[in-house]
Amino acid sequence: MNPCVHCGEAKTGLSTTKCDGCGGVIHHACVGLSESDTVKTRAKSRAIKVVCPKCNINLTQCAGLKDLMQTMIDTLKTEFLNAIEQLKTQFEQKLNESLSNNSNIPDDLDSETIMDELADRQSRAGNIIIYNLPESGNGASSQNDDLDGVKTILNGLEIADKDKIHTLRLGRRGTNSRPLKIFLGSRSNALLVLKNKTYISEKNSGIKITNDETLVMRLWSEKHRIDKSIKFD
Repeated sequence: MNPCVHCGEAKTGLSTTKCDGCGGVIHHACVGLSESDTVKTRAKSRAIKVVCPKCNINLTQCAGLKDLMQTMIDTLKTEFLNAIEQLKTQFEQKLNESLSNNSNIPDDLDSETIMDELADRQSRAGNIIIYNLPESGNGASSQNDDLDGVKTILNGLEIADKDKIHTLRLGRRGTNSRPLKIFLGSRSNALLVLKNKTYISEKNSGIKITNDETLVMRLWSEKHRIDKSIKFD
C-alpha cells in the first residue's frame, strides 16, 4: 500500500482516495472527509476536486498568481489602448497638415485648367519613371549609360521602336541616383512596361517603376495615401 502523501504513513484499515491535484494516495481522514463524503462530492460535479493539503496550498498560490496576471493584463490593455489613441491623434494631425499644405488642389476646375491637365496627361502617357537606377558620370557618357541600363531592364518586352527611346534625369545631381524619366514613344509601350513592373523589379533588385504623373495627379495620390493610412475608426 502506498503511503499517504500528507501524513506519510501507509496505515491499513483506513480508507483512501486519490488526490485530484498530484495523483497521490491520501487518507480520507487527512482531508477531513469520510469515504461517502468524497463519493458524494465528486458525484455532484466534475469541477469539484478533492485535493491533499499540499495541493490545496499550491492551488491557493495559483489563484493569487492568476489574479496578479489578470491585473498585469488589464494594465497592458489600458496602456495599449492609450497608445493607439495617441497614434490616431498623430495621424489625424498629419492628415490635417497635409490637407493644409495641399490646399492648392482645386475643388472646382475651370474648363481651361481641365484642358491643360488633359493635355499634360496626354503628353506624359508614353512615359515612365524609373527609380534607383545607378547614375554614372556627367555628359553624353552618362546619358548613354542610362539608355543602356534601360534597355537591359526592358529586355524581353516587345517594345515598339526601341531605337527611339530616350531618357532624362530629374532634379539636381546629388549623392543618390536621381529618378530617370523614360520616353517610350507611345502609351501602349508605357502600359506594357507598367503591366510588367513587378516582374521587372523582381529581376532588378531595388528598381521601382511608376507612370509619369502630372502635378495634380501627384497631389491627389499623396492625399489618397494619407487617407488610407487612417483607418482606426
